[in-house]
Amino acid sequence: MNPRQVRAFAKAVGRLAKTDKIDAALIAAFAQKMQPRVTQPINQQQEQLTAYQNRYRQLSDSITMEKNRLDKADSSIKKSIQRIIAFLQKELLSIEEKLKSIVEQDAVFQQKCRLLNSIKGVSLKTSTALLALARTWRLINA
Repeated sequence: MNPRQVRAFAKAVGRLAKTDKIDAALIAAFAQKMQPRVTQPINQQQEQLTAYQNRYRQLSDSITMEKNRLDKADSSIKKSIQRIIAFLQKELLSIEEKLKSIVEQDAVFQQKCRLLNSIKGVSLKTSTALLALARTWRLINA
């Protein structure tokens, strides 16, 4: 349940006081009136997939930043930047392998990745990104 929705509900019904007893009654009233969709808690595999997908994005962004620096760098600095890019690319490959491993170890992820990968142009990178984001947004049950 989204706490902001419950708070908005409380304001709408004119209940602005906050105590545990009032909050409990408001949450119950909100659930009864609004009947929010039941969602499953995020499991360990989903947390790992999301964490590694976030790390993949961070590394990819870092590589882009370093490549942009490389274009403007003095020739004496270029080797340093190139070493950093090589290291980041190696880490990126390691994260890709970990994402692949997480998907291979979970039947639900395998099924959803197969379905997503059946779309032209969708790779493992894209499907894991979509699975991580969709679960974060509570669009799918894992």
